[in-house]
Amino acid sequence: MSVRRILYIVMVIMTIGSYGECAANSSAGTTADQILEIPNGVRAVGMGGAFCAVADDSDCLSFNPAGLGVMKHTEISLQNDQWFQGMQHQFAGIIYNLHDVRAFNLEDLGCIGLAFTSFDSGDVVGTDALGALTGTFSVKKSVITACYGKPLIDMENVGKITAGFNAKYVEEDLVDDTVKSAAADVGVLWLISGGEYSLGAAVQNMGGDVSYSVEDFKLPLNMKAGVAGRFLNKALILDADVNNPNNSDLYFNVGGEYWAMDTIAFRAGYDSRNTVGSGLTLGFGLSIKQLDIYFIYLHDLEIDYAFVSYGDLGDTNRVGIKLKLGAD
Repeated sequence: MSVRRILYIVMVIMTIGSYGECAANSSAGTTADQILEIPNGVRAVGMGGAFCAVADDSDCLSFNPAGLGVMKHTEISLQNDQWFQGMQHQFAGIIYNLHDVRAFNLEDLGCIGLAFTSFDSGDVVGTDALGALTGTFSVKKSVITACYGKPLIDMENVGKITAGFNAKYVEEDLVDDTVKSAAADVGVLWLISGGEYSLGAAVQNMGGDVSYSVEDFKLPLNMKAGVAGRFLNKALILDADVNNPNNSDLYFNVGGEYWAMDTIAFRAGYDSRNTVGSGLTLGFGLSIKQLDIYFIYLHDLEIDYAFVSYGDLGDTNRVGIKLKLGAD
């Protein structure tokens, strides 16, 4: 199998795997590092991927890093996704709140974080130019993300405005080749009227071309904006995002979340980019608050699940856990 054909197959697999984008789109498979398009965050995925203007926990790393400026607790997040065709996706991250740090009389330094993402395609059957089987190969990709976000403005008449950024190192193991690249995200978040309404915007995956042995490919650059509203004493969240990527048409995400008794969350949404499946997403969450585990005090233990169908390709099941540390 030629290197060019391997690269094309890998990119189509990753594009379909990440959002279910139809390979017939003229731009599908024209960008590198599709692992950057697979969203981390089970809660956000259950809400249809509409999270740019919510961004209030570690899921913000995939949707709007400005959410690091509104997080109140140090948070540990773990995620495991079982995909169709044997593909697997994992995520682990820690966000550390700097609220106890003082420097230059600044009282709120925001949050810093570090995260690791991995993707394994499983065994892919290879063929030569005549279609004869040549065995199997696998594609493995990983991302290391360093992030920071903090409040910029917090005024009663204006609201709270935060900003954040991600710096990402990407490594791809493609058969006999290893490709390395770097990307960056920036975002802003505006909480209006005490946080009942919010606006968000982000630019994702900025960086130079990725060089393979046969040619160069651009990163999957995406510009997104979102709006969110919180109702019923903030038990209900409704949100919507619009995305303008460089490898497909304009698409949108809408979704919502409802917390019953502040313990059980029900989530649903719609991702218009998932043209292979219905685009509908479902999810739920379970929150257990104020736990003492030996010498660690957990403000909140949250377990999340999300289901996304990709039609004839199969279904994906995503499970995540978040540990939020410290008292109020």
